[in-house]
Amino acid sequence: DKGQLGDGTVQNRLIPVYVKDNIMTMCAGDAHSLAVDTEGRVWSFGSNSRGQLGIGSTTSTSTPTQIRGMLSELNVVSVACGGEHSVALIGNGTMLTWGYNNYGQLGDGTTVQRNEPMVIRLTGLLYKRRVSAIAAGGQSTLVIADDGTLYRWGYNQYGQLAHTVAETSISRPKPLSDTLWIGKKITGIAASYVSSMIIADNVVYSA
Repeated sequence: DKGQLGDGTVQNRLIPVYVKDNIMTMCAGDAHSLAVDTEGRVWSFGSNSRGQLGIGSTTSTSTPTQIRGMLSELNVVSVACGGEHSVALIGNGTMLTWGYNNYGQLGDGTTVQRNEPMVIRLTGLLYKRRVSAIAAGGQSTLVIADDGTLYRWGYNQYGQLAHTVAETSISRPKPLSDTLWIGKKITGIAASYVSSMIIADNVVYSA
């Protein structure tokens, strides 16, 4: 109903329909979708009420629309769709976020909505760290740094950030620091609306 299927309509479909070719990876949020083509360009479609399409406006679209500006000049290798926010990973380990930011899920230290991709600078806790994997929950974001450390931020009402301090939300990247994680290398992450899954030393943990 928001054009998230990308077929140029807002009709429900009971069988798969053609959307676009030369795509290497994709993701789906509450009502928006992102696709990365073989040249590292990102295409978005669906609901855009919170700027989650990254096209510089809040106008929704039912056909794949290339995200221009900064992102069009970078080689995107992975994308993650939250409920109404989006994350992209560049080949050099840089990450960008955009969309809804009511709980700080964009990681820029604010709760300001962003209608275009912005780089989350690798400063402070992420200083000199490259990002190797990304995941997005309903209103949260998780990334693995190149040293195997997990950083996370956004909504934490249900403990989905595995953060031992009682904080409802975190607006900047924070690493897992509990003694449980000492000496462990994290290799996999996944996030749903209010939960997260973590693989560390081939063991699965949930939060």
